[in-house]
Amino acid sequence: MVFIQTEETQDPNTVKFIPGRLIIPSGTREFACPEDADGSPLAESLFRIGPVRTIVFEPDRVAITIDEGIDWKTVKPAVL
Repeated sequence: MVFIQTEETQDPNTVKFIPGRLIIPSGTREFACPEDADGSPLAESLFRIGPVRTIVFEPDRVAITIDEGIDWKTVKPAVL
């Protein structure tokens, strides 16, 4: 079982998810739309959740931005 921490950001539409393991070796990788996620199973599955607008991978975390007006309480369980 993996324990995933969450971190709020200044943008209420964006939350960082910290799984406690490496996501990518270095740098960042941004996915601005589902088509950008082609070849990344994790990004593809996150976009399938629905109201996901952008995804950013960092070595130890994933930042997800959802559409305005959507409550994170309805999205977080699907991410976790």
